[in-house]
Amino acid sequence: MTYQQPGNGPYGPQQGYGQYAQPQGYGAPPPRKSNAGLWVALSLALVLAVGGGFGAYYLLSADGDSSAADESGGGASEGGSGEVMEPEARTEDYAVVLGEGATEVDVYVDYGCPPCRGFEQSDGGALADWTDQGDITLKVHPMAFLDDKNNGFSTGAANAAICAYDGGGQGAFSEYAGKLMENQPPEGAGVKFDAEQFISLAQGMELSGFEVCVEEGRYNGWVAEATEHAFESVNGTPAAFVDGTRIEDLTQFRDEVADAIARQ
Repeated sequence: MTYQQPGNGPYGPQQGYGQYAQPQGYGAPPPRKSNAGLWVALSLALVLAVGGGFGAYYLLSADGDSSAADESGGGASEGGSGEVMEPEARTEDYAVVLGEGATEVDVYVDYGCPPCRGFEQSDGGALADWTDQGDITLKVHPMAFLDDKNNGFSTGAANAAICAYDGGGQGAFSEYAGKLMENQPPEGAGVKFDAEQFISLAQGMELSGFEVCVEEGRYNGWVAEATEHAFESVNGTPAAFVDGTRIEDLTQFRDEVADAIARQ
């Protein structure tokens, strides 16, 4: 569900996009007793769309069940001792860090989320430029709450992106994340991404230890923990914060970040 929004900037018109909302199983919102909530949500989305606002793309079913599945593209997610393997580039709040700028930008993303692909297409270029120029510190919070909608793509993709970081650094992470969005399987199409397909997306990239990392699903467990932790701050994806302040209207994302940079 995409809502077109007007906007200007060096990267062309900014497109609108919805948001996948938090499923049952991660705390609030409370479980719905009937389908009435679905119709309320759809009606609200229609009102917002007609009114030029942002519609939300909700994940709802009759029973409200949308828990994460362990069908990721890799295998085990723990080391031999049974402990969860943690990325070297992690932060305490379960993010992967890129850049060292004065302005801090937090982005929450599920690589299987269609609105997140829209966000990447609209604002990914600006984020890359700001990061490369040293204007921002970008903290990417990978989430995987759509596995049951895409046969485990969300977890497998997040793991593979972190494996790319391990094998090639920040630039490799950004490049590979873009490839994931470009090759995002259609929701409900029954497409199953396995380790070999995640590995093939890195063709032409020089990544040390990438294949083994993907095949063993090295960071699957950490991605699951990151998802749980993220729902303490957000209730869906994509979501973004600038210097700790939530950007409620993502059509204003570039302007908000640019203003924050100018204040430094």
